[in-house]
Amino acid sequence: MSFNVTVDTSKVEKRLADMVEKLKKLGTEEIGIELTNWQSADMHRKKPRTRVWARGKRASTVIRPHSIAEMKRSHQSQMRARRRRRGPLPAKHWSTRPILRDELYQRLAERMRALLATIRW
Repeated sequence: MSFNVTVDTSKVEKRLADMVEKLKKLGTEEIGIELTNWQSADMHRKKPRTRVWARGKRASTVIRPHSIAEMKRSHQSQMRARRRRRGPLPAKHWSTRPILRDELYQRLAERMRALLATIRW
């Protein structure tokens, strides 16, 4: 005795394809947008630098310790000092404080959790 069973899997296949598309969109668009919004709103940056790699489905953001204008001003003053001094500059003293405070890191983590919660299957 043998049985033949036929199952229509088109709805399941469509649902899985939709899930994959949502995950691709999350990795290539939404995370990058959220990182930019986070820097703009929480860190008060006018020009946040966020990079998104569509092929690798990842995003990253550069967190500068100071604004671009402050960094340019600092560089220009160092160059003026070098011209006046006519020699090597003294060693720089770097701060040991973290660039990103714990509070800002927690806000970023909350934003990412909220973004993941928006995915509905």
